[in-house]
Amino acid sequence: MNSVMKSSLFLLSVTLFFCSCQKQETDFLVDARDGHQYSTVKIGNQWWMAENLAYLPFVSEVEDTSGIWVYGYDGKSVNYAVTLDSYIQNGCLYSWTYTMDISEKYEAEIWGGSDSLHQGVCPDGWHLPSDTEWQQLEDYLDTDPDFTPSDARQNTGNVGKKIKATSTWTGAEDNNETGFGALATGFRYETGHFVNKGKYAYFWSSTEYYAKSALYRYLWDDSEGTFRGYPLKTNGLSIRCVKN
Repeated sequence: MNSVMKSSLFLLSVTLFFCSCQKQETDFLVDARDGHQYSTVKIGNQWWMAENLAYLPFVSEVEDTSGIWVYGYDGKSVNYAVTLDSYIQNGCLYSWTYTMDISEKYEAEIWGGSDSLHQGVCPDGWHLPSDTEWQQLEDYLDTDPDFTPSDARQNTGNVGKKIKATSTWTGAEDNNETGFGALATGFRYETGHFVNKGKYAYFWSSTEYYAKSALYRYLWDDSEGTFRGYPLKTNGLSIRCVKN
């Protein structure tokens, strides 16, 4: 084999190795309100936060119907709350009206506003994902031609395993190939109890369902899919923002 052919084969092998090792396109954002930095990742044509929102200007009483909570914490001190592992690892839990930055009266009334590019509690330049934007993510990741994310509780096949972080779930197939890094954070139930940490993850959308409910996505430990539901607006769920 001559030196030219050897050089060509070497360059080809290096190229193939490089291509096989390319990583997901990532970046970061800094929230000007508190200086908190978040990893971000591009999935399809969407840029998503790769961490749960952790904006915490105050801590609500666990019995409050609207506000911000840190899983398992029933105090009011922001300085203490931000030292807790549940905050450092999982961010905050938000009611829907606080998430949307709208009046608490819409906990039990139809808001009726647009869910498109709704900033709400997200940092500048980012917004809450609408139900349609969650569907866009699912459509991009799911290869099942029969998948139509329209039912109230639709299992989307294998999207869940592609967006779950591998650290807080027990599913052997979870691979987080997208870099989304969904954590099993649990949620704050509307009665004031914190439940399902280690088993479920819940994320708000900006899309209202009816007077007392809004649409969300949830993942659970025993499924590779994602699910779509409509919990009470007074529950406390995690948030992932999407870039404008």
